[in-house]
Amino acid sequence: MNDEVNRICKQLEEARKCRGLTMAELTQKSGISSNTVHETRGRPCVTRRSNPRLETIVRVMEVLGLELHISVKLQNIGN
Repeated sequence: MNDEVNRICKQLEEARKCRGLTMAELTQKSGISSNTVHETRGRPCVTRRSNPRLETIVRVMEVLGLELHISVKLQNIGN
């Protein structure tokens, strides 16, 4: 799961840069504290000290004009 979150964070960082927003501007527009917004930066964002909440990721995505689509897939469980 950490790989997926890190991939999303990398995409958020790329989208932020493409839109020409600084981290300070993203913080202001999202209404999220700068420490929390920094958890979504493109480097591996899931570490022992940091793991952004889904709510944070969704709020940042909204500011960047992105949508999150989640699918659930049932895995084969041995009988």
